[in-house]
Amino acid sequence: MVLRARLSQNLDGSPEDTELLELIVNFCEFFCQYTPGSPNWKNNSRHWNKAFTKLLRVIETLSLAKPRVYHPDYSSIRNKVLMQARDKICTDFAPEHRSLRTSLTIWINECLRLKYKKIELFQPPTPNINILSIDNQPNVETGDTYKDLISNEDSLNSPRLDGLDQLFADELQDICIKLREYIETDPEGRLINCHPPTYPEWNCQEFVKRRYFRQPNQPWKEISQELRIPIGALSPEANRRFFPLLKEIAKNLGY
Repeated sequence: MVLRARLSQNLDGSPEDTELLELIVNFCEFFCQYTPGSPNWKNNSRHWNKAFTKLLRVIETLSLAKPRVYHPDYSSIRNKVLMQARDKICTDFAPEHRSLRTSLTIWINECLRLKYKKIELFQPPTPNINILSIDNQPNVETGDTYKDLISNEDSLNSPRLDGLDQLFADELQDICIKLREYIETDPEGRLINCHPPTYPEWNCQEFVKRRYFRQPNQPWKEISQELRIPIGALSPEANRRFFPLLKEIAKNLGY
């Protein structure tokens, strides 16, 4: 009864939302009666599977994050996320929108990090290059390897971070510093002018400052309240507009 009352506060009055409410409540009533893996759980697995199958059919009609290009691992990742939703929906799902379907969609995509897993999965592949082993010996007479030649030691010959690793670490840190400085100053006005037409205050610079520069990162709900923008419009705009621009800027800075 508590779950039904809590979820009912976010119904939009549509038959789809009402159906979703009943499916969640019916599933959770069974789910919460038994301990997963217990004899009673196994004996009633047919009813449990039937309850979840009905709920899963509705979940699969939601606007879940999808890849732009095919990847063989995507189905596996998506299934794992849906299993996480199954295990947590009765305890962790807290609707924050007027529509129960919208709330569930955002919860799966954001809280269960389906979008972030998709982004990580579909990064452009690293181009093939000729790899030169640091154990090769460019100087046959002395036996020195490339690793010996770039070794980074202090005046007391105390071993420090390998010279090659140090080079990469310093280069990455330098790029990160440049990128942060660019974002904070926005010298060309590209970040502040990158925004949805109806919400100019939700621009790329504001997005980075609130979601990455703040410690801890500002929650979507809080951003929505402060800027008076529907929470459902925040993340899609970030994926559609902000990330491509940030990738381009980082690439121009040498990343």
